Amino acid sequence: MKKIITLFMTVSMFLTASLKAQNSGEVSYTFSYEKFKGEPKDEYEMSARMMADKTAEYARLHLYRLKFNAYESYFDVEESLPIDDSEGAFPFNVSKFTFSNGIFYQNTKTNENLNQLTTMNELFLIEGNLRRDWQITHEHKRIGKYNCYKAILSCAGCDNNQEIVVWFTPEIPLAFGPAGLGGLPGLIVEATKYRYTLSIKEIRYFEKDLTIDKPNEGKKVTAEDLKEMQMKVRRNMTKG
Repeated sequence: MKKIITLFMTVSMFLTASLKAQNSGEVSYTFSYEKFKGEPKDEYEMSARMMADKTAEYARLHLYRLKFNAYESYFDVEESLPIDDSEGAFPFNVSKFTFSNGIFYQNTKTNENLNQLTTMNELFLIEGNLRRDWQITHEHKRIGKYNCYKAILSCAGCDNNQEIVVWFTPEIPLAFGPAGLGGLPGLIVEATKYRYTLSIKEIRYFEKDLTIDKPNEGKKVTAEDLKEMQMKVRRNMTKG
C-alpha cells in the first residue's frame, strides 16, 4: 500500500508542474441514483421506494459544484428552480441534502475540512481534518478522458455506517473532491455513497487565481458532537 501511495505522489509532483498556470477552477458533477431491484415486501416499502425515486429525480436537477485554487476548495449544491407542486415539496426539499448537507471547505495547507450546515433550526460549523484513512486499491478504469483509481472509505468512517467508494485521477493532482471528500493524491471524479453517485461533468480552469471564502459562522462542533446532539433530540421526541 505504501508503494502505491508513493507512486501516486511521485506522479502528482510531475503533473503539478504542468498545472501551475491552472491553479484555479471549477468542477461540476452530475447526480445519479441506483433504483431498488425486485418487488417491495409491502405497501410501506413500496411507498418508501416511490419517495426515494421522486427525491432522486429532483436531486438530478441540482448543480453540484466544486471551486478550487492551489490549496483550498469549496463545495456546494445550487438547487434548481422550486417546483410548483405541493405534493412534491417534501421530496424536493430532501433532494438538496441527498448526497450531502451544507457547504464544505477544504485546505491542504492547514489540513482543514469544514462543513457548515443548518440542522435543528441552528447553524453549525463542523470542524475536522482531511481524510487520510482511504484504502487505495489496484483497481483502475477510465472515466471520460481520465485514468482513475479506486479508493474506499471504510464503514467505520462513514455517515450511517455506509461505505464510500470513489475514483480519483492523479492526472489532476488536487487533493479535493465533492461533499468534503478528499485527501487523495488526485481529484475525485466519481463518488458513490449508498445508492447515490456524483460523477464529473466538466472542469473549467480560470486564468486568474480564485479566492475561496472560508466559512466561519455557526456553532463550532465536531461531527461526533453533532451526532450526539441529534440523537438526544430524537430520544426526547420519542419520549414525548
